[in-house]
Amino acid sequence: MYYFFFGHYLAQFSDQHRDIVERLSDSSYARDNAYILTFVIHHAQDTELIDTILLHTACSLDSVDVATLETSEIRFVEKALKDIPKRIVSRRTVAEERNLQRHRRDQVEANSQDIESDPSFSEDRNELYRLLKNMEILGQVLRNRHGSMRRNKLSEIVDFVTEAGLRAVSMFRRDIVHIARLCSEMLDDEDILEDIRSDVETLRDQLPNLAFLVVQLVLRKIVVSIQKPEIDRIVQEVFRKCPTPAYRILQGLFTLRTREDLDDEVVNDLERLYDELDKANNAVAVRLLSLEMQAYLNTHHVRYPERQKMFSILGFKYRPNRV
Repeated sequence: MYYFFFGHYLAQFSDQHRDIVERLSDSSYARDNAYILTFVIHHAQDTELIDTILLHTACSLDSVDVATLETSEIRFVEKALKDIPKRIVSRRTVAEERNLQRHRRDQVEANSQDIESDPSFSEDRNELYRLLKNMEILGQVLRNRHGSMRRNKLSEIVDFVTEAGLRAVSMFRRDIVHIARLCSEMLDDEDILEDIRSDVETLRDQLPNLAFLVVQLVLRKIVVSIQKPEIDRIVQEVFRKCPTPAYRILQGLFTLRTREDLDDEVVNDLERLYDELDKANNAVAVRLLSLEMQAYLNTHHVRYPERQKMFSILGFKYRPNRV
């Protein structure tokens, strides 16, 4: 209730307390600040406060490139594919699989810890956390206020959320590559103790797996933030403006996340996307898309023609849904 009423107060008297809103935007990685901002926007009568958040986040990681997920950019992640399951088609019923996924999400939420401001964090790290949290806040805006906002503002928010997530991918990738380089330098030291060498080798070998997981989770976070079927056309327009593998994968993920039913046209689009990534030898992107398609098959009743075709695209022997 505190967040609700404080957010209402700041929205009602935003002109007098603009400095408070700006400070909240600058430290939105803290749980309390994020909750307050969410309710400030909920109660706001116009988009001016949304513009404030966009303005105060636009400079976050501005020096970091937007990830493209081109083959050359994520080549080092290919080492993870030997450890990442290729086939995850479930033998459970759709109802059982949905219950299992719900239970897993509840466990993750119960065990997750909110990020709070910490003077020991580097400025880059706080910027990253703030950017990820503002993606969530703006996602709430899209879900709750899409009907009352102009099309160009919706497009701006979708574009911002997508770019923010892909910049985060780039930053995570940069840090993981840096750690891998440090590991190599340590292993080149002939005087390194054997037990330390073993630990460093283990860390180095697990870094591609971590990178794959980070890419997968951030792409999902982007899609969840803009996951609203009512703005499908706006999202697709934003994605088409930048036909990199990253945006193309996001198109596929968004479709799978917002459709309860798949028709032949949608499956054909997925097939074209899969073939496009495969022909580009982008094995990481292909695996990402494959896993999302299989997750959809596990949790949705797909009609036989479309389900059979999706199995064919994936190169798997057909398995019907269990009832």
